[in-house]
Amino acid sequence: MSEKAISILWGISFWSLLSYLWIDWETLSIFAVVLFLDFVFWIIDVYLFDKSLITSKKAWRWLLNKITKLLLPMIVVIVLKWVWFKEMDFLISSIMWIMIVSEWYSIIWHLYSINTWKQLPEIDAFELLISKILSIFKNVIDAFLDDIDKEKS
Repeated sequence: MSEKAISILWGISFWSLLSYLWIDWETLSIFAVVLFLDFVFWIIDVYLFDKSLITSKKAWRWLLNKITKLLLPMIVVIVLKWVWFKEMDFLISSIMWIMIVSEWYSIIWHLYSINTWKQLPEIDAFELLISKILSIFKNVIDAFLDDIDKEKS
């Protein structure tokens, strides 16, 4: 199979996945650009403060962190589809935009650090988002299990 055919198949698969997960291409593109900018400014920030901190291990760790952030909305959709939720456009869009805003904060944090040589306190909006999602899932699962117990009684 040619490289062009493989590229087309990957593209179709990716678009199908986004469609299934209710993630629009524009939002995902914005998130990807913001992630890239955050990476660039992270490297500049670390380079200016301590060049020895730039290692391939830290870069891979940063990349893994960002990939897991990208997987979060996909996991949320798959789980909610599994429990028969319908029309989650608003929820998925909200998650994506919270993650975008979180990355913008990180970029601003790095720019401030680069320009003033001072570190701002880091706020992890992603951690807050995950804790909220986990509490929502816990409530949904508890309600689901209660319904099953009521049906058995």
